[in-house]
Amino acid sequence: MTTMRRTLRAWRAGAAVALLLTAAGLVSAQQGTRVTLWHAYSGLEAEALERVVGEVDRALADVTIAATYYPFSALPDRVPAADKRGKGPDLFIFAHDRIGGWARDGVIRPVDSLIAAATRGRFFASALAAATVGGKLYGLPMSVKTVALYYNRNLIRTPPDTLDELVTAARRLTNPSEERYGLAYEYNNFYYHAMWFQAFGGGVFDASGKLSLTTAAHVRGFELLLELRDKILPKEVSKAYIVELFNKGKAAMVIDGPWLKGDLRKDLDYGISLLPSIGAEDRMAFQRAEPFLTSELVLMLASCPHPEAAAQVMEGLTSAASQIVMASHGGQVPANIGAYGDMGVYQDPDIMTFRQQALLSTPMPNLAEMAEVWGPATAALGWVLVGSKTPVDAMREAQAQVEAAIAEHERP
Repeated sequence: MTTMRRTLRAWRAGAAVALLLTAAGLVSAQQGTRVTLWHAYSGLEAEALERVVGEVDRALADVTIAATYYPFSALPDRVPAADKRGKGPDLFIFAHDRIGGWARDGVIRPVDSLIAAATRGRFFASALAAATVGGKLYGLPMSVKTVALYYNRNLIRTPPDTLDELVTAARRLTNPSEERYGLAYEYNNFYYHAMWFQAFGGGVFDASGKLSLTTAAHVRGFELLLELRDKILPKEVSKAYIVELFNKGKAAMVIDGPWLKGDLRKDLDYGISLLPSIGAEDRMAFQRAEPFLTSELVLMLASCPHPEAAAQVMEGLTSAASQIVMASHGGQVPANIGAYGDMGVYQDPDIMTFRQQALLSTPMPNLAEMAEVWGPATAALGWVLVGSKTPVDAMREAQAQVEAAIAEHERP
C-alpha cells in the first residue's frame, strides 16, 4: 500500500472519529474538565495519537485533553514519582506488565465501576485479561504488540519459515568486514530474548506463579542465541544501529515490533512475516519462536480527581474509530475487535501479520513481581554474552536477585 493511500485512509478514518464518538454517547457531564495524558509514543504513533486526541477532545465538548510525551524508559518510574508529589497525570499509556505492581502499591485505580460491560466487550479477551489483576479491571487496551520478522525483499525473496532456513539465508548474506548481516535485533534485551526460551517451553513464572528462571528451556534459549550471534548477528545491538543497517540494505532481516515501521525509509521495499519455527524435538515440530505479547493500556491514576471524565477519555481513545486511525496512520495492531471491520485495516498485510503473530505469542506476566525481573534478567543476558558466566550460573544468579528483591518489597 502506498504512503499516499495510507495517509488518505487515515485522514478519512480520523474525520469519522468525532461522529462515531458522539453516536456512542461520549458527551461529558462535567464542565471545563482538563484531563492530562502521558504517553511514550514517537514518530508515526505520536502523530496518530495527536489526531485521535484532537478528535476525542472535540467530541467531549466540556473536556480538554492535554497529552505529554515522556521517553518509554522513563515513564514507568516518572508516573509514580510524580504522583507522590501530586503532579502525576490523570491517565497514561503503558504496557500491561507493570500493572500488578502499580495496583498493589495503589498507583492506579480499578475502573470496573466506570466502564460499562458493553464497552469491555469491544476488545479481544486476551487484551482485556492483560488489563485485569485480582479480578479487577485497571485499564482499556489501545493495541496489542509483539515482534515479528521484517525482511528486505531485494535480499530475501521468500521469508524463511524455519530457523534452519533463516540461518542458511542469513549466513549467505553475512559479511562482517562489509558490515552486512543476515539478521539483526536487540538480542541483549531480555524482552527480545524471551522468544527463544518460551519456544522451548520456558517462562518467567510457572503455572502457579512461582519464579522460574533456571529451567533447561532457559539454558537452551541461551545456547541458541550464542549460536546465532556467532554465525549471523552483528556485535553492535543498539536500536539506532539496527535501524541504520536495515535502512541501508545491510541487514537482510530484522526482528522487531510494529513501532519499527516509523523509523524505516519510505521507499524501503520490505515485508513482514511470522517468526520461524525452531523444530524443537520435544515440543511440536512446527513450534515457532514465541515472543512476549503486550497489551498497551490506557490507565487511570488512583489520585485522578475527575474519574468520570477521565473514563470517557479512555473510552474515546480505545474506540474502534480511534484504533482505526492508530492502525492506519500509526501502524498499531488494534485490540478493539470492531477496528477490523474497516477494510483498510483488515486488508493491511502488516497489521494482519502482527495480529497472527500475536496469537502465537505468550502474554507477558502482569504479576507485581514482574517489575523485579527486568534488571537481573537483563544482567544475566549480558553475562552470558560476554562469557563471564555460563547460562546456568547466570540464571541462578538472576533468580536469586529477583527473589531477594521480591522478599525486600514484601518486608513490612
